[in-house]
Amino acid sequence: MGVSAVVSGVSALVGVGTAAYGASEKLDSNKKAAAAAAAQQQASAAQTALSVQQTNLQSQFAISQSQAQAAYSTGQAQTSAAYAQQQAGLNIEGAQASLAASQASYDINQGIIRSQQEIERQRNQSMELDNRRQRMENLRVAQRARALSLMGASTQGAQFGSGLAGGRAQISGQRGVNELGMLQNLEIGRNIFAQNQNISAGQIASSELELSLARQRANLITRDTQLKAMYAQTQADAQTNYYTQAAQAQSQFSAQNAAYTTAFTQAGGQLNTATGQLAAAQGQGAFGTSLIQAGASIFSAGSTASNFAPNLLGATGGGIFGSATGSNFLSSGSGSFNTPT
Repeated sequence: MGVSAVVSGVSALVGVGTAAYGASEKLDSNKKAAAAAAAQQQASAAQTALSVQQTNLQSQFAISQSQAQAAYSTGQAQTSAAYAQQQAGLNIEGAQASLAASQASYDINQGIIRSQQEIERQRNQSMELDNRRQRMENLRVAQRARALSLMGASTQGAQFGSGLAGGRAQISGQRGVNELGMLQNLEIGRNIFAQNQNISAGQIASSELELSLARQRANLITRDTQLKAMYAQTQADAQTNYYTQAAQAQSQFSAQNAAYTTAFTQAGGQLNTATGQLAAAQGQGAFGTSLIQAGASIFSAGSTASNFAPNLLGATGGGIFGSATGSNFLSSGSGSFNTPT
């Protein structure tokens, strides 16, 4: 075997091996690049999906908060309207009770006034009767004077005359007049007493009416106070429920938003890892390509060296390894060192 053949073979082996190794590196880099590209695409798609979900979550949270605020405001308005209606009902009931009490008080006062007028009428009648009795008494005094004169006559022997009968008649008449006056005064006193009883009864009824009205007013005030307390409690419960639900919704939203942010960050890390892997695969592919090119260059250099070796080592030309007879330590002495044909 000649030197050129050895050089050519060695260069061919080295070139082919280098090229084969480069091709293997390039194939491996292509696989890695494809896997990295797929991972990169998957991470990018995950980030996009997470971004859309996070945006939807934020939109839904904003909508739910707006709806909750609207429901809370509507509930407060309805509660206020119901409270206003109930309070208006209490005010109307109070006004009607006051009107009824005023009408009853008016009727009682009218009765008291009529009783007082009747008392004054009875007093006027008593005055008239007393005046008539006084006039009659004055007339009787005159008659008694005449009767006394007649009695004086009878003492003079006229006891069987009309003087005695007249005196007796006068006494009887005076007793009758006095008894009639007493009966009339008794009747007037009874009438005045009855009217005073009516006045007292009216005053008692008026007091009872005022007490009943005061109780009604106290009851209305109590109901109004209870209504205000119930309204305040309802408003407080509504506010507590609203803020509790809002806090729960905010906490849930924050947790979900944080989960999306974490997942998005993780997807970003996976994307960066895939990008690095893709860059490494691309570098490995470039390295394989350079090895393929280097193998080709080595193979070409080996071919060039095999052509150059006969001139450098040949016997006929008096090469550095040849002799005058064409023999050397690499040949048999019958010819020169040639490349294989």
